[in-house]
Amino acid sequence: MFSRLFKTDWTIQLIAILPFWIYTAILIFNFDFPSVPNYEMSHLYNFISFSLSNFPIISKLIILCLIIFQSVMVSLILQSHELVDKKSYAPSFIFIFLMLLFPQHLTFSPIHFANTFLILFLNKILTTFDEEKASSSLFTCALYASLSVLFFFPTIVFIIPLWISLIVFSNFNLKSIIATIFGIIFPYIYIFTYYYVTNTIQSVLGFYGGFFNKSLSFSLPNSNEFKIVLGLLSLILLTIITKSIITSAEKLIRIRKKIQFLDFFSLFALVSIFLSNKLTIHQIGLIFIPFTVMFVIFNEELKNKLFVEIYWWIFLIACIGTNIYFL
Repeated sequence: MFSRLFKTDWTIQLIAILPFWIYTAILIFNFDFPSVPNYEMSHLYNFISFSLSNFPIISKLIILCLIIFQSVMVSLILQSHELVDKKSYAPSFIFIFLMLLFPQHLTFSPIHFANTFLILFLNKILTTFDEEKASSSLFTCALYASLSVLFFFPTIVFIIPLWISLIVFSNFNLKSIIATIFGIIFPYIYIFTYYYVTNTIQSVLGFYGGFFNKSLSFSLPNSNEFKIVLGLLSLILLTIITKSIITSAEKLIRIRKKIQFLDFFSLFALVSIFLSNKLTIHQIGLIFIPFTVMFVIFNEELKNKLFVEIYWWIFLIACIGTNIYFL
């Protein structure tokens, strides 16, 4: 069923995913999920959250639009970079399935905003591997990464794979380094100028000082169900990454570089989940994009279509089971 679906016209695939989008909208608008804890360094998220505090319907509509945008964009990115079939919207389905596995994630959260910029970051950085002069693209990559950090600070770990890609996969020169640094600090210039003008700069700097003075600690929420599912997803992702690394030499050079970067991206996504001392279930959304990307690429390489069908049905049944339990 799924193997045939992803070989059909794109309009048929988007019509097939429409019921999942509608069900996502029903969950978002009909349930009041637990609120997300305050993050002092999520500057843009705090501003938007405060501005929309009296408009809950608009807040929910924004989250729904971001989820639909992300689900479509992840397919278009992988198609354009030749990582999945040109007609396949399989990544959109996996992304929505993952979202529905955790209905509590469908709340007004900084993760949705951060993920949007991480998708744009991913698309731009994969484009740099096809360019001889990537300075302007690297500036944009760093800018997207920096904006995601302004929504959710633990995504700062994605600056590391950006630098890895710069050193290992691109033309490493002074111009590229400067472009990347300026891209990272550019949004912060405006943010800290605003805090300086409003005389709140000292308290904001205090948040950063307190964060960096803490020792790095890894933590998990108390929910056993969450621990089990996060553990399974992490194990699957690490297995796929390992297989990807082992078989990378079999691919074309331009495809190999992209997949190797995605391996780094996925590993740091796992790390970012544990960076906050206020870890809650919504933060698992940080691995939705890398898991979707790596899982679909893994499926594309499987020769046995029966296994592919089994994987897809497991995801679908898991989504149904989770939502029956939740509702």
